[in-house]
Amino acid sequence: MTDVTTAQDSITRYWTDRADSYDAHHREQLANAEVKAGWTDVWRRALPAPPARVLGTDLSPGMLAKARAA
Repeated sequence: MTDVTTAQDSITRYWTDRADSYDAHHREQLANAEVKAGWTDVWRRALPAPPARVLGTDLSPGMLAKARAA
């Protein structure tokens, strides 16, 4: 019998193995006040003012291209 690994299996395995270090890296970055302030500014400019509710953000290449063209 042959062991068949799908692309999804590979992606799932990668992120299962990588998730903890990925999360730790970003938590470490956000612990830096300058980095956190930069991201806060980015999102403040990109999102509607409260009390608006945002369900998600689409950072796909197509949506980024639309945003750049606007």
